[in-house]
Amino acid sequence: MFRMFMAIILALVLVYTFGQIAEEMMDFAITVDGEVLSPVIGFIVMAVVAVILVGVGFFVTVSVFGVIVLAVGAALIGIVVAGVSMFWPVLLILLFVYLVSRSKENTAH
Repeated sequence: MFRMFMAIILALVLVYTFGQIAEEMMDFAITVDGEVLSPVIGFIVMAVVAVILVGVGFFVTVSVFGVIVLAVGAALIGIVVAGVSMFWPVLLILLFVYLVSRSKENTAH
């Protein structure tokens, strides 16, 4: 609970700080109908924009990570299928030899 509270406070401080930097250094102000919004409303608008950007970043990150995991999984499955399809006669012979040798050991006792 404490970590979530600290994360929210940190996010608010970062948004407010970047909003102040944008307003002071880049002469950035949010205007509606030619009137400059108050700092509190400007902060709320910047917070909403920041949340939207974080959501888009999360979506892109999860999508890219999902594509990488899917590609690696497909490659591994392809390698396994190719290996089994190339060496199935050898695997079949090894299985036959194992079953025959195992049955001889059981009958000898």
